[in-house]
Amino acid sequence: MSPDLLPNLFALCFWFGAAATVLTFVLGIGHHGPLHLPHLGHAPVHAGSPGPTGAAGLSPFNLTSILAFLVIFGAVGLALQGGLGGVIALLLAIFSGLVAGWLAFVFITRFLMRGETYLSDEPIVGTVGTISIPIGAGRVGEIMYTRRGVRRSDGARSLDGQAIETGAQVVIVGYDHGLATVQRWDDFVAEIPRGKDGP
Repeated sequence: MSPDLLPNLFALCFWFGAAATVLTFVLGIGHHGPLHLPHLGHAPVHAGSPGPTGAAGLSPFNLTSILAFLVIFGAVGLALQGGLGGVIALLLAIFSGLVAGWLAFVFITRFLMRGETYLSDEPIVGTVGTISIPIGAGRVGEIMYTRRGVRRSDGARSLDGQAIETGAQVVIVGYDHGLATVQRWDDFVAEIPRGKDGP
């Protein structure tokens, strides 16, 4: 075995894991980053038991756990390779990485995912929302709305293909794969059939 193999492996895992962690955090992948880019990483998240086993249907081999493993594996390996033998450092690095990955999984399922709701199977047609990113003519914007106390945002297009400005109140009249079809509230109400006023 080349004497540089393990140091290079540890360094590669650490720096790749650290860079990927920062990137996914900044881009908001998985809904846990500060920067909201429209519909980047908008994957439905299942809410379930807060425990780690089968919680919300999330696999222990998720992106966050894998990156935690890589960072800790690399860091421990780099720290121990000088004072311990290569095999011992490798074993301790693997053990530490697995523990870090498991802790990341438990943290996500018990804290970050608590209160999140899987909504795509709900009949959200008829939900009233507000345009947060303007819809251009024939283009896609974004709608903000609340379901079961959870604030959500999804891509939105207008029913008639016309532009809808930011702040306009709209009604969701269709929903498909994370993209809502919306209609202005006034137009929606105007189309509701009026019943006859008594005999």
